[in-house]
Amino acid sequence: RLSTRGEIVLEPARDFLAAHDRAVASLTAVRRRFRLGIATHVGGAEVPTLLARLSAHDPALTIEVRLDDSRDLLDAFDRGELDAAIIRREDDRRDGEVLAPEHFGWYA
Repeated sequence: RLSTRGEIVLEPARDFLAAHDRAVASLTAVRRRFRLGIATHVGGAEVPTLLARLSAHDPALTIEVRLDDSRDLLDAFDRGELDAAIIRREDDRRDGEVLAPEHFGWYA
């Protein structure tokens, strides 16, 4: 069991060690690139947090984000310009994966 001081220091110490591990990994790891397209209508407040978590998980990964409309992002994906795209399904393609349903409302 940790002392009171140990409990106070525990979380900052974990953060420090994680930062150290990321720094060391960035010096030795091969840099990789992940090109992600995000449709402008799905880019919400959670996107920066998710990207930060991905970056923290793999410091050697360079994440390039492109914001555009769904059709242009799907075309870019088909041309090999993107590794993944988060878009609104606009046609009958079934080769993607549904991440979440969209909810619409009528307000008057």
